[in-house]
Amino acid sequence: MKKTALLALAFAVCACAPAQAQTQPNGERLLERMKDADANHDGAVTRAEFMTYRATQFDRLDRNHDGCFTPGDIPQRLAKRVTARTGVDPDQMISMLDKDGDGKVSKDEFVNGPTMLFDRVDANGEGKVTADELEAARAALAARASQ
Repeated sequence: MKKTALLALAFAVCACAPAQAQTQPNGERLLERMKDADANHDGAVTRAEFMTYRATQFDRLDRNHDGCFTPGDIPQRLAKRVTARTGVDPDQMISMLDKDGDGKVSKDEFVNGPTMLFDRVDANGEGKVTADELEAARAALAARASQ
């Protein structure tokens, strides 16, 4: 359940990109966001690059700009879609990252929280996602989609 909730939150973060939302499947958007984190454009994403990129995404989540991310910051349409696909509602997603239990996720909690997407794509666990690992993740997504 925890993994599902974190993946759902990762989806929610990435689904806020309207230009790609119309043309790419959800998993593909997640992988594109991973690629966007490649700050030095060397074709690989280090954990540090991923965490830095994650920090830049917090403002997209904190839609009312009050310094924290709450279920109210998730558009209802997106919340319903994520809940329907994953069985995890926004409150459950928030609780996974809410380290201090105050019902909201601060930027620090978000940035330094679990890195399920990165860890899943980093197949060899070396702390870096290579172009080959990204392509393998895409192929796995395509295979699952065709089933």
